[in-house]
Amino acid sequence: MCVRGTDFIVEVDEDGNTAVFLSEGVLNVKSKYNNTSIILRPGEKVCVPKDTAMQPQKTMSLTEKKIFSEETRENLLLQTILHWVKLVSKLN
Repeated sequence: MCVRGTDFIVEVDEDGNTAVFLSEGVLNVKSKYNNTSIILRPGEKVCVPKDTAMQPQKTMSLTEKKIFSEETRENLLLQTILHWVKLVSKLN
């Protein structure tokens, strides 16, 4: 996999539902549920439920756009690392 010039965040909740937020570039998001795909452009998001069809893309809210600020991205990375550390420690 190679991603260049594209800035996006993928969130997966505990139930396996996925949300994709795109800040820069173009991204093709494909659902495993029914093989449909959506092309996201900067400032758009899409929700991909685990067991149902993908929802239409939408414009990100101002709050969601703040996710892409440098400070918020660093905090998100730290939270992700801590989450994985907790998961790995449960396996041991």
